[in-house]
Amino acid sequence: MYRHILVPLDGSGIAEQVVPHVVELAKAFSSESTIFWITPPVPRVGGVPVASEERWNSEYNENADGFLHGVQAQFEAGGVKVTTLRAHGAPAQLIVDQARSLGADIIAMTTHGRGGIRRVALGSVADEVVRRVHCPVLLVRAS
Repeated sequence: MYRHILVPLDGSGIAEQVVPHVVELAKAFSSESTIFWITPPVPRVGGVPVASEERWNSEYNENADGFLHGVQAQFEAGGVKVTTLRAHGAPAQLIVDQARSLGADIIAMTTHGRGGIRRVALGSVADEVVRRVHCPVLLVRAS
């Protein structure tokens, strides 16, 4: 049923909370998984970037290799075939596009579980993905 699982990660402990769930799901269905590291665009405040593009990308990706290696090791320890991809841009759009491109059967990601005005004010990548993607989405609420 689930041959290919897309797992978007950003290097945070919150995003990584989905990994044990994906490993178990992948083992149950003999699925392969793709870890998808996304570097978002430089945030802006009043239209002004908070950092230079070069500095933002450098700092954001500084620990990417170590993080991705650690996550990949968790998948491999569970006997799950895994690959990694990287991209830069708007996270929700990249996730939707990559799911389609890979032919992912399911996307697994965490959500902060914000509701009401906090979600409207802060936005929600998970909410946007769920509304736009062609396949099921497994959301794990971050603790």
